[in-house]
Amino acid sequence: MRRSILLLLTGVTIALSQMCLGQPNDQQTVKTLRVNPDYARGGTVSQLFDSITYIPLETTKESTFGNIQYLQVSRHYFAFFDYSTKGIFVFDKKGKFIGKITKVPGLNDIWELANFVLNPYSEHIYLVYSIWDKHSVTVISKLAIYKPDGQLDHQQLFDTTNFNGLNADMYTFIDTTTTLHSVNPDKNPHHTYFVTVKDFKQPEKYIMPETKGDPFINPRKSYHRSSTQDGWGFWTRGYDYTFLTSKGEQLQAFKMLLPAKISLDSSFYRDSAMMRPGNAANEFGRKHSKLVTSISQVFRCGSLQFFTFIMGYYSSIDCSYFYNLSNGNLYNFGKITPDSTNGYLPIVSVAPAAADSNYIYSFMPSFALFSAKEQAADKHPVYSPVMQQYFATENRKSNPVIVLLKPKKDL
Repeated sequence: MRRSILLLLTGVTIALSQMCLGQPNDQQTVKTLRVNPDYARGGTVSQLFDSITYIPLETTKESTFGNIQYLQVSRHYFAFFDYSTKGIFVFDKKGKFIGKITKVPGLNDIWELANFVLNPYSEHIYLVYSIWDKHSVTVISKLAIYKPDGQLDHQQLFDTTNFNGLNADMYTFIDTTTTLHSVNPDKNPHHTYFVTVKDFKQPEKYIMPETKGDPFINPRKSYHRSSTQDGWGFWTRGYDYTFLTSKGEQLQAFKMLLPAKISLDSSFYRDSAMMRPGNAANEFGRKHSKLVTSISQVFRCGSLQFFTFIMGYYSSIDCSYFYNLSNGNLYNFGKITPDSTNGYLPIVSVAPAAADSNYIYSFMPSFALFSAKEQAADKHPVYSPVMQQYFATENRKSNPVIVLLKPKKDL
């Protein structure tokens, strides 16, 4: 253990630019994670996971989709957005198709469906979206709530008049009726980063005061919801090596200290063109593929903190990690290999997609699973009854397969 910690610390140069970023406020404690990808561990799936379960998603004319984006998991359901069909799909935990949402009354920009939230308490689909109201001659926000089968439960106006700077569609559930929303501190009179809202109607409590000297410029200053799970929220900002976790009204900051060779220089944050959304920042990302420009896919399973680095403008499985908050051990998904216990099948496509207190959830395209099966034929793999049936009845064009990973407790 002592040797592992020393290896992790050796060679880690703290970039000066990280010293001033992401402090939630002067009173809140910030936990530091020393992350050096050079010392990330790997292993076989049987060394790292107690179980691996593959759940094929039913493929019918009605349920066929292209890819899984923004996977969310509740007690009974998987829900996600698919760009190719521009819809929200819901399947149960056995992979049976339950329903989908492809149209919302009054909504023309169907891409807003990607901002849905699966309420962990009611298991309904919540969608906050904006439309042009010809009567008030302004843009208004509305809330549509759908049952898991895709049937509209009800719609209501989300009056944001009293919410200056509110990110109406950027929220997590605190309880059955209360949500925590990201808000721009430059635009609200309380100068906070978050606000709680009751029944999507009234602001209740503004929390997390604006940090003095925050270099981020509106609208970069607001936090983006990376994921939501079991009443938890995980929040990030582009170019910030600090992420936040929320549980109820409690917020905790985690600041990553990275080697200087993959960190943004302090001059980056002094360049106002970089701090504003636009071509300058995008072009910078394309040209600097060896620098960490963002942290994404942030979620937690027990004491394991999962995250993925965006390197410049891109990412891959080699950029996906998990960090044991109890002992500081760091693992890289790119260094994890399948073995006989899971039939030599891959477990992650680009990055894990979701988590809860027991499992990590990822997905694999069918073509990748069929290719792996062919490549492992000489090893005579043994598959579960579910996967035997899958390979016998499905094909490379079938729907993707959800993968459940249960991490070992002593990583």
